Amino acid sequence: MLSVIDRAIQLHGAAGVSDVTPLASLYGWHRAMRIFDGPDEAHLTTLGRAELSREPLFDLPPVLHDQFR
Repeated sequence: MLSVIDRAIQLHGAAGVSDVTPLASLYGWHRAMRIFDGPDEAHLTTLGRAELSREPLFDLPPVLHDQFR
């Protein structure tokens, strides 16, 4: 969403960052929402660790065991 708003600001030039269009406030709001939500990488790391610590649903064949463990 930010890339769309950023592109619209670029297309409107100086008007894109003024009060003439709502683009500047939209950009500020959506950027703040990314901060409120927290860093995506931290969420992905936590999810990855949780999945890796789970008991596997099935055993891998011996040939693949060393490649994926």
